Amino acid sequence: MAAMRFAVALVLIAAAGSATAQTPAGGDALPGHDVDAACAALADQSTKSSNTPRNVALNLCLQEEQEGYDTSKVLWGRVSAPRRRECLQHASGFGQANYYRALGMCLEAKSAVEDNEREMQQLRSKPQGFRY
Repeated sequence: MAAMRFAVALVLIAAAGSATAQTPAGGDALPGHDVDAACAALADQSTKSSNTPRNVALNLCLQEEQEGYDTSKVLWGRVSAPRRRECLQHASGFGQANYYRALGMCLEAKSAVEDNEREMQQLRSKPQGFRY
């Protein structure tokens, strides 16, 4: 089963570069994306290019996109607009079927960077002194 999941993942990655993702105007709202259609197209393509059953490829794609969407939804408002735009560009490079997965991973990284920057800014401020 692990070998099949690996094979499906490789097909997903290979197919990802052949499509472009939608991006919102302005970047203020989490972008919409037709995951059902994108995953169905990818499942059709993977069925033709490998021995992967269509439903396996479809369900794996939908699962990964759902996880990416859920992560993106939580982090979207926490990350600055310039970094969200960077993530949208990044996700667009992964294609339709891996859009939310790539977006979520990017937002996780950018959120961690911004958390570290905030912490460093607090550490640079005037020392508060020890409180008993």
